[in-house]
Amino acid sequence: MSEREFELYLSLMSKLLRLGPEQTASISDELRDHFDERFEDLCRQGVPREQAIRQALDEFGDAAGLAADFTQLARTRRRRLIMRFSLATVFLAAAALMITRAVLPPNPIINGPAPVIAQEDAKPVTETLDVPVPEPPTSIDPATLVSAPLAKRITWEFSELPLKEMVNEFAERIEMPVYLREDVLSDIGIPMDEPVEGRINDLPAYLLLDRVFAGLGLSWYVDDGILNITSGKDADKRYTLDSYVITDLLDRGYTVERLRDLTEEMTEGPWQNIDGHGGTWTAVGDVVLMRQTDRVHREVAGLFQALRQNSAECYSFDPPIHQALRSQLDEIYSVDFKEVPLSSAILWLESETGLQIGLAEDILNDVGVPADEPVSLVLKGRSLRTIFKYLLERLGLTVIPQDGQLLVTSQEDAEETLRTVVYNVSDVVHSIDDAQRLIDAIQEETEGPWEDIDGIGGLTNAPIDGVLVIRQTEKVLQEVRELLAAYRQARVISPPRDDRSDNPAEMAKLETRYYHMNADTARDLQKQLPVLVQPGTWLGFGVSNEIATVGQVSMVSTDPKTETLPGRDISRKTKDRKEQDGEEPADEQQPDVLVIPQAVLIINHTKATHREIEQLLREVSNGKITPHGGAGGGRGFF
Repeated sequence: MSEREFELYLSLMSKLLRLGPEQTASISDELRDHFDERFEDLCRQGVPREQAIRQALDEFGDAAGLAADFTQLARTRRRRLIMRFSLATVFLAAAALMITRAVLPPNPIINGPAPVIAQEDAKPVTETLDVPVPEPPTSIDPATLVSAPLAKRITWEFSELPLKEMVNEFAERIEMPVYLREDVLSDIGIPMDEPVEGRINDLPAYLLLDRVFAGLGLSWYVDDGILNITSGKDADKRYTLDSYVITDLLDRGYTVERLRDLTEEMTEGPWQNIDGHGGTWTAVGDVVLMRQTDRVHREVAGLFQALRQNSAECYSFDPPIHQALRSQLDEIYSVDFKEVPLSSAILWLESETGLQIGLAEDILNDVGVPADEPVSLVLKGRSLRTIFKYLLERLGLTVIPQDGQLLVTSQEDAEETLRTVVYNVSDVVHSIDDAQRLIDAIQEETEGPWEDIDGIGGLTNAPIDGVLVIRQTEKVLQEVRELLAAYRQARVISPPRDDRSDNPAEMAKLETRYYHMNADTARDLQKQLPVLVQPGTWLGFGVSNEIATVGQVSMVSTDPKTETLPGRDISRKTKDRKEQDGEEPADEQQPDVLVIPQAVLIINHTKATHREIEQLLREVSNGKITPHGGAGGGRGFF
């Protein structure tokens, strides 16, 4: 059983029994030994890994059942004697009962006198709860969003092959015309005989391009069925217009404005509306017209497909092989490295695990860690994830799934590599308040950083009831996965009381929230909120500082939004064509751009009042408003 699966079980058990850190630590090793022993026994019997995990948990008793047995034990007539021991000792006593149940046959023959049990002490067996096993994550495969030749699965390994030869052979293997923009590559100092190396084993061909080009600053795009290979900067300048039909998404409850927010927040960009340059987004009825780069178009298509899924956790733009790699990180291995080069340690791990593990040598060199950096590590019976942690962390390195392989890279690079995941949380989120509490918990209980809190980092968005979209690093998304699994288990064990969120003391707490919107709307609301919501409780509106629960509202201007008016930006394609033909392009007609001033309302008031404010905002916008962030956070409303 992986360490993460065991830690999740132990964490939930500790919360159920309110164990302190020292008590939890004191029982951890004991429980782990029994879990591992039973798990390994099942594996030796030929039981598949996932089934062995479930069976070991079922036989041992899930966290809820074990807690119930502990409670049952404490209620017997001998509870006074039992309670003389520490809580951890009592827990181990209860655990011992469960261990016995797990490892002994149904009717064991045990030498010695049978125990005498008073009839009046007999209690009915507590039924264990059916704690759901989390669904494995799914993903929208980028191979379904590229041209068919680029999705073709290939196997190929080469070393010290001149770039031009590699490109020509690649074109033959996938049977697709390729145009190598030699002039652009020459401008950035990459000759056609630049030696390159790469390898791929039965994976889509586009992944090989991404692997080889990553260290050279190159990129690719498809134009009129021709694969163009150029510099990354050149590819980022080439915008094309594409259309997306969103009728079904609108029918599901998404609004045009919310879909626009998702598109611009949850993809790489850049976007004119956010960054002041980049792609544009215009809705005409049920059709979105979008001008963006080839890669971002594929990201957007993946995001829209992920929104259409009903998966508990769906990566919007991620090769399926990455899910297998994430699972492999939880497998158990042993290592014994003593002053061996990092590259040799990685090769040994490749051989031992059967995984392809790459080194981002250009990035490692930038941070001062050469491939021959000596490393030492001795670990026995630990997950591959833990092995990588202790092997790489001291060097400022980490490992992430990237381009169909596990990639050893710098921690800085991993923190800049964001992925978008769409979560179906309809089983645990039934209202805007539920969504807000879940967002708050995720942002508070994961490492972050989060843009709502830290000004940089990941983003959260709850576009409709029961759906949560998060863009974050690989590490934080793993933390989110574990948090949601623990939360779902806790909800099964202890369903929320209907009146919990309405607790008067809780709802009377003061809280600061940030509401992003158009500046004109913000000015109107700054004047009207103290009149429409809880009048008489706002500072400056007939209320003095002497009253304890006064509210405050202030407005701060932020960067404006810009929108390109449809139907005017028509000369870009003509300009690109003339540039390619060597002609001097005519002056390009600039599209009309609408500048929309933005502001943020900073409101300090009780939680109950914030609930009323959110309801008012929803009514004003005809149901198009969903809050982002929470206490101390907030991403936007309009």
